Amino acid sequence: MLAAKLDIIARFCALRRVLFALTLLILTPLAAVSQTAISAGQAMQLAAAALQNGNPALTVGLTDALLDHHPDDVQLLLLNAAGHARLGNNDAAARAYARAFALSSKDSEKFQLARMAAAAQFRDRRFMQSEWWLRRAKNYAANDAESNVVAQEFAQVRRANPLSFNLNFSLAPNSNINNGSSSDTITIWNLPFILSADAQALSGYEASLGIDLRYKLSEHQSQVTDVGLSLFGRTFELSPEAKAAVPDARGRDYSYRVAELSLRHRRLIFPNTGATTFGALVGKNWYGDAALTKYERVTLSQDFSFGRSTNLTLTATGEHQTNLDELATKSITKGLDAGLGQRLGNGDILRFSLSTKNATSADEFAEYKSRKASIGYSFSKPVLGAKMGFTLGVERRDYEFSRYDIDGRHDETVSAGLSFVLEGVDYFGFSPSINIEGSRTLSNINLYDRESVGVRFGIQSNF
Repeated sequence: MLAAKLDIIARFCALRRVLFALTLLILTPLAAVSQTAISAGQAMQLAAAALQNGNPALTVGLTDALLDHHPDDVQLLLLNAAGHARLGNNDAAARAYARAFALSSKDSEKFQLARMAAAAQFRDRRFMQSEWWLRRAKNYAANDAESNVVAQEFAQVRRANPLSFNLNFSLAPNSNINNGSSSDTITIWNLPFILSADAQALSGYEASLGIDLRYKLSEHQSQVTDVGLSLFGRTFELSPEAKAAVPDARGRDYSYRVAELSLRHRRLIFPNTGATTFGALVGKNWYGDAALTKYERVTLSQDFSFGRSTNLTLTATGEHQTNLDELATKSITKGLDAGLGQRLGNGDILRFSLSTKNATSADEFAEYKSRKASIGYSFSKPVLGAKMGFTLGVERRDYEFSRYDIDGRHDETVSAGLSFVLEGVDYFGFSPSINIEGSRTLSNINLYDRESVGVRFGIQSNF
């Protein structure tokens, strides 16, 4: 009996010591924790216990005090961040995770800390910051499994983010920056003419930059409406040979710029087929230092799904265009396009496309009909260490009237492209890309014969 009483007394004394320590922690300035009856280590244990027992406010109070004296303690920062997260202070949690990330020297820790920072930013609806932290996490992924986890989380954030942002940049040598003729001598009305140097193909170096912004105005289970802004610019530097041929020419004389504002509504009208998309767009472009055209375009497209591996998209387009010169000539272009995509058994993707366009204009020489067919193939597995794809296309364009031939003008164009994305070289989820593009146009009027070859070096997102 006496032993039982002594045990109760001992337990009571131990409880008093714990309660006394907790009272000191609450009533004594926390900056002096290291000088109270308990050590900093014990305070840290109490902070962890408080978090587990549903008292994150005490966890934050304790760790804030300890961090005043130990600002570089990663474990303290993690406890502090977890406490703030439980309280809904996601911005403070993200700052703590970011501080821990900066202090950590282990790739495995940095991987997890970047994901935690991304999650805190996501909970605070700071989606762009969350995407940025996931890109940082991608840098420290140890294997494909971790990379896939980051990609899935990035896709989740992107779906929730009303704002999407895409940036494209490329550098390229180009054999025909001015879209000049491939011939130096042409025949018009059976008479030979020598083309001036600036009317022939000039070689040089191209730099381009494209920015695409889209913002979701509304989104429900079966529909989404968004507005977009697209900006694109391309300028050139003449090669030494081109400068020698045309001393007065500048690369910016052949520059091209585009600005477009668009509205898009995508809705599942026919559940057994696929989404229907309505689009409207206004745009303007410039060539050199002068405005070239302005235009308004509407589109209607319908998706069809055949199982999990086959997709068909039909698109109708109408465009009204005004030349921004003294004549202000107007034209209307109507087009139809059919695109078929097929995922093969090995994961590769095969694409076919057929399109037609009819252009009518107040300028009869600008009227034409075109027919185009193309095929594309994307490999699912790396080829020579790179994600690879290619395209081939042929187009026939007929002008009923021409200033240079009574039979009108008839152009045939063959184009090809080969793309490589070096996914083995990855930084912030971006990899370098190489695109080799070439085209050749043969016309019954050799003034319009064209040849062009370009090799574009750019950067592509892996997400």
